[in-house]
Amino acid sequence: GGPGPGRVEGRPPAALPGSAAERSILALCIAAPEWLERARREIPAAWFGEPRLRELYELLLGGTPPSALAERASEGAARLAERLLAQASAGGVDADQTYADAAQELEAQPLISEYEALRAQARDPARWEEAEARLKRLREELSSRYERPWRKYMLTRRGDRRAPGSTPRRPDAP
Repeated sequence: GGPGPGRVEGRPPAALPGSAAERSILALCIAAPEWLERARREIPAAWFGEPRLRELYELLLGGTPPSALAERASEGAARLAERLLAQASAGGVDADQTYADAAQELEAQPLISEYEALRAQARDPARWEEAEARLKRLREELSSRYERPWRKYMLTRRGDRRAPGSTPRRPDAP
């Protein structure tokens, strides 16, 4: 046949939305019921930032079998479900390590989002001092509790020319 669903001849498949951590957790939950049961205990749906991936996760948590995801999900989520089913059946990953890394990244995400919001707040001279103290505490917590996701965030952050982990300069400083 042709290039396959979601592909145009001569082009790689379109990138999947959401974070690699969200997709990894879903692929594991689809691949084996024991991963879904573990995720049910440890990973709240609210940690999923991509709405279509959160929808699929909630369907799985609600008892939808992986094979029925595409028919029960919204159109956009159904297309993702088909690609995730193919990914889950491909295997070839260290499931324990993949789960641990992905779960830690999802758990760190709310703190990283808070860090980003505080960096924006620190650009306001009237709020700089308040933000600076919280930024320091967040950096310490993220680097000690979530070393790998924090390092990944710092390496992939775009549009910031300052040193990774640095506090923004006081806005009214020369």
